[in-house]
Amino acid sequence: MDKVHYKFKSKYCLEDFEIEKTLGKGHFGEVYSVKLKKNQKYYAMKALKSKNDNDDQIKEEIKLLENLNHPHVINYYTSFKEKNRWCIVVEYMNGQNLQNLINNNIKQKKYLEAKKVFELLIQCLSGLLYLHKEKKIIHRDIKPDNLLLDEDFNLKISDFGVSAKIDNNRSQNSKNY
Repeated sequence: MDKVHYKFKSKYCLEDFEIEKTLGKGHFGEVYSVKLKKNQKYYAMKALKSKNDNDDQIKEEIKLLENLNHPHVINYYTSFKEKNRWCIVVEYMNGQNLQNLINNNIKQKKYLEAKKVFELLIQCLSGLLYLHKEKKIIHRDIKPDNLLLDEDFNLKISDFGVSAKIDNNRSQNSKNY
């Protein structure tokens, strides 16, 4: 990946947020439910360990998120670097991810109606079409864990940590796709 030259500014810091609970943990960091103190609104905060070798990748994720606006793609709010962590703040989806929904249905021996499955598929494809066609972004990590649902069963694509801009100068058969 080429070096990302990105001037980073934020009017927020970690002190502006109240951490409510941990939503998930991964190899590179954690995701929390947070409340912005000034307006009492809830957001999700992805806190990533900062190392010199991953700062450019994190900056690229932030740069991609800043320019996205689609009903089936997670909405970016702000981001900042504090001490040895990058914090990326996005909208909070108060439902669950698709993987949890699948797991819960398996445990309860329930099945989603075909109509609901098609609705989720159409929402996911709509978000992917926007990313690929309009924004020239390839997600590279579409999986049920990264497909978030709200309480009304609306789906949003999240986690752009390994996403990249599509390079129009490369062949469509490139291994990078």
